[in-house]
Amino acid sequence: MGDGIDVTVDAGISPEQRQAVEAVFQGAGQRANVHDDYLRFGGDALPWAVFVLTPLAWLALQFASGAVHKAGEDAWDAYRGGGWRGLRRFINEVVRAREGVRGGTITIRDPTGPDVDLSATIPDEALKSLGDLDWAAMQGGRLSWRASTGDWMYLGGEGHP
Repeated sequence: MGDGIDVTVDAGISPEQRQAVEAVFQGAGQRANVHDDYLRFGGDALPWAVFVLTPLAWLALQFASGAVHKAGEDAWDAYRGGGWRGLRRFINEVVRAREGVRGGTITIRDPTGPDVDLSATIPDEALKSLGDLDWAAMQGGRLSWRASTGDWMYLGGEGHP
């Protein structure tokens, strides 16, 4: 992706953790423009936050070993074919980069669909099932995993998964 992936993290992140977040992307051959300007009231009492502006399937494939770099519907085909494992790797690496800080959330701000909230505890089944959703039917909004019901909840925007 052209000039790098835009990533926003919580203000006050340590320089070491900021470098660790950048290294996550470098390890996948991508450059990240990490901005530490997400302001939260409550400081260290709140969990960390990482926002990534890029299509979700494309991001997963960057972290899937041996995955062919594809875009659009081809990226979703590759995601369903095992590329979702790249998303698990990405989540695990970001969580490690933020180690020592109270748990947090990664939000993928997908310009082609809804924002997707991810956490370290999200099950693999949830990550796999993202490939089964009707992304064309969801314009904007937000997807969050409901552990209690084992499905994705779509909020806001237009359409439904």
